Amino acid sequence: MKVSRTNLVLAAKRVIKFASVGVLLFLFSLQLVDAAADLAAFQRARLEGTSTQGPHEDYVVFYAAGKMVGSGDGHKLYDVAEVAKVETSVMGRPVGGRGELAYFNPPFVALSFLLPSYLSVEVFSLALLLFVAGMVVLAGVLLSRFLGLSKSQLLVAGLGFFSLKCVFWLLLHGQLSMFIFIGWLGFAMLYIRGEKGWAGATLALALVKPQVSLLLLAMLFWKRDWQTLRGFLPVAAGLAGISLLVSGPAVIIDYPEFLMDSTGFDGKGVSTMGMYGINGFIAKLTGDPTPSNLWLLALGPIVLAMVLDGWRKTELSAANLPLLAALTLSAGLLLNPHLYFQDIVLLPLALAFGARYAYDRRGKFGYWMPLAVTAWIVQEVTGPSAAIDFNLLTPLMAGLLIVSYVELARASARVAEPRAASYDGFEISPPLNAA
Repeated sequence: MKVSRTNLVLAAKRVIKFASVGVLLFLFSLQLVDAAADLAAFQRARLEGTSTQGPHEDYVVFYAAGKMVGSGDGHKLYDVAEVAKVETSVMGRPVGGRGELAYFNPPFVALSFLLPSYLSVEVFSLALLLFVAGMVVLAGVLLSRFLGLSKSQLLVAGLGFFSLKCVFWLLLHGQLSMFIFIGWLGFAMLYIRGEKGWAGATLALALVKPQVSLLLLAMLFWKRDWQTLRGFLPVAAGLAGISLLVSGPAVIIDYPEFLMDSTGFDGKGVSTMGMYGINGFIAKLTGDPTPSNLWLLALGPIVLAMVLDGWRKTELSAANLPLLAALTLSAGLLLNPHLYFQDIVLLPLALAFGARYAYDRRGKFGYWMPLAVTAWIVQEVTGPSAAIDFNLLTPLMAGLLIVSYVELARASARVAEPRAASYDGFEISPPLNAA
């Protein structure tokens, strides 16, 4: 029986594909089991009251913030020394990597911890872990629906997502980055369905860390998308009103001022060397934990120029939104002065936006899936306590920004090209103007 060369090539490709999927499933499963075991060990120590001081205690600052709101000290949320007193009182020892953890979220977030703060700190840690885990599962379900994954794709992508080291880090710290993930993803899903008002309202979830979404809001204003902004602004105004009640009118100045000042912290829960935006990359590269803002002033305009040019060339529509979101989110991550490892969970979301755009246009995910696998590997080998003590995630995000920008430029070029008319299957040139 003669086997053609084409059949051999197809068979070889099939074998390589199945082997690759098998290797990925093995790696994802191994990481998931290892992360679950580590998380269980940490949580057991917390429940037993034997947890050790370390940089994984963000849950304590949320507990302290709830206590401060309950005692009427909401106006002191951005006084690091006052927050540290409550943390030490709660734990009976200093907390965090250097003895104190600052509170960085808006006051309305602190209010959400008021009732849970009446629990013991040990039970609170478990309750927060379960809540954040539920958010991770919800994000995974929404992401699979957004991408329209088949059952086989869902198995691989689901294991890949849940085994991300940054997801483990998110759960370990009890951090809230999943609100940003779900806020952006829900915004995109609803926008594509034409429900712009609800899309804007959903985006308000991302205000738990408002700096991450400033660029997206700027794009909506740039494009004069008033329908979406009419959904966002009332919710944002409501949350701002709650924050004023919690911390007083002075918070209008105190909170932005604190965020600006914190970019120069080395301690107080801030370690620029362990961050992954442009400032973190420069800090790691130079060995300076508080690098000069001149670096950001030099590199930031390049990022912003690419984003603004992408916005300028591309119509904001349901078809274009995923790629615009990929461009805007990757830029926002690079410019974020407080991009910790748990926030890297937003990188797969930016990749998912690009993948959705590619599938809608070409019926396949194309190079976006290999990029996602690359991102999984990079965050595994260069994250905290990893084998490679060098920040490769920032260059990866910069690469994603460039890929998104180039894809937008190609799309705008295709739109600008004059199309020939078609007649009986043959292309004909547009008629000349005889006048």
